[in-house]
Amino acid sequence: MVAITQSPLENHWVIVLCGGRGSRLGTVTESIPKSLALVHDKPIIWYTFLTLYKDGFRKFIFPLGYRGVMIEEFLTKEFDELDCEIRFIDTGEDTPIAKRLHKVSNQIAEGEDFFLINGDTFFDFDILGMYHFHRRKNALATFSSVEIISEYGVLVEEDGQLKDFAREKKVSYFSLNGNNNVRGHVNSGFVWLNKGALDLIDLEKCNNFEQELFPQIIKMGRAVHFKIEGNWFSVDTNKDLNIINLREGNQKELGEMVKKAKENLATRYSYQSRYYGDVNELKVSILDKTVIPHQVEVQPGPIGGDICWLKCPYCYGHTAQDSGERLTPERYVEIMTQIAEGGVKKVIFAGYATDPLFYNHIEDIVQVALDYNQITGFHTKAINISDRLAKQITAASIAPLSYFSISVDSGNNETYNKVHGVPQSQAKLYDKVIANISKLVEERSKTDAPLDISATYLLNPLNNSSDEVLKSIHDLRNAGVDLIRFTFPQVPRGYSVNTNDPNIPSKDQITEYMKRLRPLIEKENDSQCQVLILDLDGMHDVYEVPRSLPCFARYIFPSIGFDGWLSHCSESAAPHFRGLAMGNLQEQDFWDVFYNYDVEDFKRGMSVSCGKMEQLNCKCDRKEHVVNSRLKESGVFDGII
Repeated sequence: MVAITQSPLENHWVIVLCGGRGSRLGTVTESIPKSLALVHDKPIIWYTFLTLYKDGFRKFIFPLGYRGVMIEEFLTKEFDELDCEIRFIDTGEDTPIAKRLHKVSNQIAEGEDFFLINGDTFFDFDILGMYHFHRRKNALATFSSVEIISEYGVLVEEDGQLKDFAREKKVSYFSLNGNNNVRGHVNSGFVWLNKGALDLIDLEKCNNFEQELFPQIIKMGRAVHFKIEGNWFSVDTNKDLNIINLREGNQKELGEMVKKAKENLATRYSYQSRYYGDVNELKVSILDKTVIPHQVEVQPGPIGGDICWLKCPYCYGHTAQDSGERLTPERYVEIMTQIAEGGVKKVIFAGYATDPLFYNHIEDIVQVALDYNQITGFHTKAINISDRLAKQITAASIAPLSYFSISVDSGNNETYNKVHGVPQSQAKLYDKVIANISKLVEERSKTDAPLDISATYLLNPLNNSSDEVLKSIHDLRNAGVDLIRFTFPQVPRGYSVNTNDPNIPSKDQITEYMKRLRPLIEKENDSQCQVLILDLDGMHDVYEVPRSLPCFARYIFPSIGFDGWLSHCSESAAPHFRGLAMGNLQEQDFWDVFYNYDVEDFKRGMSVSCGKMEQLNCKCDRKEHVVNSRLKESGVFDGII
């Protein structure tokens, strides 16, 4: 599942410049560093850290200067329980920015991108979108600009004549040197940089970092411009500090920002932080019947014929029955619309015993998600990608965090057919998949769409040779994927792993693969294409766990099966789990089915559900196991489950 993989920002350092004296703040900084100046009873650096954490960063560098030990003490005390790597480096009290960067740049690997920000600014904007833009453009530097509000008011002139006077008007750009064709944008002080950019100047001797470096990169044609839409306010003077403390509405804006950040601080890094926020709020919303699923998975089945012509032996749904039931194309559009209008922000197109792209009308139901600006994800073999679908999901307007995850599981045509249970006479499917990925990447390059394209490779006894693993990495990287993840198949329901099983590796085999392949795979990891290997079952201890009870999946990530019934999760979305299904969406609307549970005797309802799960022998996937375990461990539901 893509939710298991790391956020792209988690792998990148953010450098927070916080070493200056802040002399323009007057007496405020006589005894404290500028970053500890208070806004609504919290230091500026507190908001900075929480916002960066909320947006996905986990690796922080603080080049310390004036009274830097106070910053280190505060952040260590406040955030020492978080799953972060924080490095405090004393760079001297009166050191210019370039020399500070020289002293910390050895923390960043060659060729890596990092985020450089000023530590005296309040902000909340699409940093991930800026990162994707930086990557799409293959830039050495991505600068950002902001709209500002003049505290003095604005005189509006047109054709040499005064037309208006306005306060609180945003200024997007300035005309430079009287030339209306030359526009000046306000630099935000936030920039994505590639480590290679720092080699363009002598950091040890540079006294004006921005003025010496930035024009060079621009003249090289390796810089791009990202316009910030969101919150941005720089605190340079005592007047600025008073404005942000007193400005009408500011308390609410900061409160909302902090609330969002705290949701991510609820637990250490785990699936839990991916699928819900505060546990107590989740409990209340379930009992009030106001809970909105984190995501809805849609598993449309092809109309007519087998649900899947691939016969992958490791498929979760290889025991699935096909009753022949399907939603009509028109009903799918209605249900998708109901889901979107009900507030679901994320829709996943996947398949239990099938592939979503085998569905005859996939483009029509995807369009609904795009029209409502929902985060849109795909889990697919990518054997079929129509021209229409490729253009739909690479449109510039697609919601950030949308993704397209391809299951590849081989590095050549012969192994591809073996792993997927198709005759060797079958067309060159591996080559076709690589070509389809290249096609999608090419379409994305035309629009700079914020679509992550990743590949998953499930290692087993058929495909684990070092040569084939390396070949797949090189093929996928050349095709243009952003991330390649190697992991291992889960044991499907009803499948018994035999000695020397050709399809599912044993624990001992997984241990051997990890030992042998991890150094090779990690060596291939770079800033353009992340490559990682994870033993997810080992990490979360789910080897011997068929299901995790009680199950909360139906409230967090329900799924629509290929039969048109709403099910608890992606692993129970098939007719042979009908006893668990919530209802038939061909006959009932989505929210009527979803909220059809008893809150008066919630404990009994959960107990009945657990009994059915035992009886039907369902099996949790990793995200369900971890989320259920975390919720049970929280103790919040004690007494009602």
